[in-house]
Amino acid sequence: MNFNREKLLPHIGDQDARQALVKVLDKAENVLRRHSVESGDFLDPYHLDLAKGIVRGMDLQFLDWGGFPTAERRKLALGPAFRELQPQDAGIAVLILETGSEFQSLSHRDYLGSLLGLGLKREKLGDIICLPDRAWVALDESISGYVAQNLARVGKTPVRVRQAGEDEPVLPQEKLKEITATVPSLRLDAVAGEGFSLSRSKIAAEIEAGKVKVNWRPVTELSFQIKQGDVISCRGLGRVTVAEIRGQTKKGRTPLTLHRLV
Repeated sequence: MNFNREKLLPHIGDQDARQALVKVLDKAENVLRRHSVESGDFLDPYHLDLAKGIVRGMDLQFLDWGGFPTAERRKLALGPAFRELQPQDAGIAVLILETGSEFQSLSHRDYLGSLLGLGLKREKLGDIICLPDRAWVALDESISGYVAQNLARVGKTPVRVRQAGEDEPVLPQEKLKEITATVPSLRLDAVAGEGFSLSRSKIAAEIEAGKVKVNWRPVTELSFQIKQGDVISCRGLGRVTVAEIRGQTKKGRTPLTLHRLV
C-alpha cells in the first residue's frame, strides 16, 4: 500500500515534523503490507500527537511507550489490526548509568552529551532521568549493547552501565528548581528569559535562531503569548514548565512560578 504523503501532511510546515511523520508513514506502510509489527524513533509529545492523528484512521493497532510510565519522549509501535500490542513491541531498552558516588552528581546535559558523543542520534534516545549517583536512560534496544560496551565515562566521571532489571525500584521524580519571578508581559522572550536566567537580548537571539520550542513546537516569534502549563525548552539549556500565573501587580507586572528541570 502506498501513501500520498502530500495528502496526509498538507498542514505540516515544520520540516522536522514532516521528516518524523514520513518515517511513521513508512512504518505504517510496512505493517499494512507485511502484517508485521514496527516501531520507529522516539518522538516528543508534539510529534507523537501528530503521528497518532495520522495513523488513527488506518486499519492497524498502535501503542506508545517510553520505557517509563511518565516518559515524555516515546516511541510509537504499530501492528496489524488483529494483533494486540505490548510495551515491548516499542523496542526500548532501559540502561542504568552508575557513577558509584553521590558526590559525582551529573546533569542531564552531561549524560546526553556523552551519549551523543558516541555518535548516536537524538531520535534513538528517550528520556534521561538523573539521580545523585546514577541516571536512567531509555533508548532504542538496537543500540543498547553498543552503549553498554562503549560508554565508560560521562565527562571525566567513570560510569558503569547495566541493563535495568524488572525488579528495579520505582523511579523517583526528576529534580525541579522552582523559580518565582515577575514579568512585564507573558511574551515568550520575557518568560523564557526568566526561566533560563538569560537577558532579553540573549534569549531573543536563541528564539530567532529556532532553538526554542513551546510545548515541543518550534516558535520563533518573540511576542508569542505563554499560558499556564506551557513547557518551554531551549536547545542546550533544558526545559522550563510554567507552573502558575497569578494576577497582575499594581505596577502591571505578572507574577509567575516556573519549574526548571535540573
